[in-house]
Amino acid sequence: MVGKTFIVEHLDPELGPWSELEYIAIAKETQETNGNFLLSSLPTEFKVPAALNSIPAFKPEHRGVEELYADNKAKVCLLDPAAVKDLSPEDGETFDAFLFGGILGDDPPRDRTSELRRKGFEGRRLGPKQMTTDTAVRVTRLVVQDGIALEKVPYVDFPELKFNAHESTQMPFRYVTDKEGNPIMPERQDSGTPPTQPRPWTSYVHQEEDTEKASHKAAVTPQHCEPPSKQSPNMRQAPR
Repeated sequence: MVGKTFIVEHLDPELGPWSELEYIAIAKETQETNGNFLLSSLPTEFKVPAALNSIPAFKPEHRGVEELYADNKAKVCLLDPAAVKDLSPEDGETFDAFLFGGILGDDPPRDRTSELRRKGFEGRRLGPKQMTTDTAVRVTRLVVQDGIALEKVPYVDFPELKFNAHESTQMPFRYVTDKEGNPIMPERQDSGTPPTQPRPWTSYVHQEEDTEKASHKAAVTPQHCEPPSKQSPNMRQAPR
């Protein structure tokens, strides 16, 4: 099957370290699977990181998805936690692009996914569990490109990351696992090891509520904070 287009709306003029690592992971995996990765609705002052811009599958866009697909809206699937239907392999035959609601700089944050829903983009769910952005895109690709049913994707929920014999943290998200059963996470660019404090992709829909819950459950850092220095030695990079 021809690779799909994955679109994340990013309306914030800045890019936090977690989002950058996740976007790089998405771009690399999309490149390896012959797809395209777009950040849409980028503010004019947004600066694309060099590591992300160097990946051929990635394309920055200042236009919004409504303009990009003005004449082909029926080919865009909105990944929506409030959708009635779950994503299925058959959706790979129906849709060409898969849209993830954007990061918003507004205070209070707007429900961008609801706005896109009202504009007529058809929605699909990725199940009941909260996921990080790169995980949501990864699951979508496995379902619509590889033909794996949503419930057959190998998952681990709320994995515990151990730093040493006395320190660990539980991640409040669902992850895809690699062949060894380890959760797939983005690699830090400086150390080759994964970060441990990503944001949930559903925070783009209910940013204030979800971030607050995640911070209470696993000390999740805010979007613009630096990641912790401790890293898990047992994580694996996404399979090539």
